[in-house]
Formats: sequence, structure tokens, C-alpha cells
Amino acid sequence: MSYIERISYNFKRLRKLKGWTQVICAAYGEVDKSYIGNIEAGSMKSFGQEAVEKWAKIFDC
Repeated sequence: MSYIERISYNFKRLRKLKGWTQVICAAYGEVDKSYIGNIEAGSMKSFGQEAVEKWAKIFDC
């Protein structure tokens, strides 16, 4: 499993564990819903350290 695939899988898993829709998750992250969809689909080209840290705080990880 590639880095992007692991990010995508775990992002969706954590969002669902919180009981959040993509819309709610986007609101917490102050991003567009399509951004969440792109993360979960693995269609982004990179997911940097700053993004990992931002979402870890949002997901309380």
C-alpha cells in the first residue's frame, strides 16, 4: 500500500469513527467538501507534513 493509499484509507476510517460526513469534516478543516473527497479517493498528488499535523489535531490523534 502506497503512502497516499494509507493516508486515504486512514482519513476515511477516522472520519467515519467520528461519525462525520464529508461536509462536517470539511467544515472542521475549513476546506471544501471536494477536498475531502479527493483525499479519500487518493486522487491528490501529495499530502505533506503540515496537512498530516493539521488533520491529526482535528481528529484528536
